[in-house]
Amino acid sequence: MVPVLGWPLVGADELFEQCSTDGATALRRHAAELAKTLPPGATVQVVRRRDGREGELAWPLRVARPDVVIVPVPQGTPGAW
Repeated sequence: MVPVLGWPLVGADELFEQCSTDGATALRRHAAELAKTLPPGATVQVVRRRDGREGELAWPLRVARPDVVIVPVPQGTPGAW
């Protein structure tokens, strides 16, 4: 006889809060806006986040505008996103 396993109980809200980036949707929207408005070859400073989550802004921007230079900087850097 093969044992039957039930679905694991997962707290989706808790998992999302622990593993998600606060403001990820806003970062992606901001990347789209930057892609439209930055001059050619511009440089954007992006604040490093835990686990490389600055990618929520950096990757959509990099895909839309490969000419833009993205520089990760530490928390507290003036003018960084």
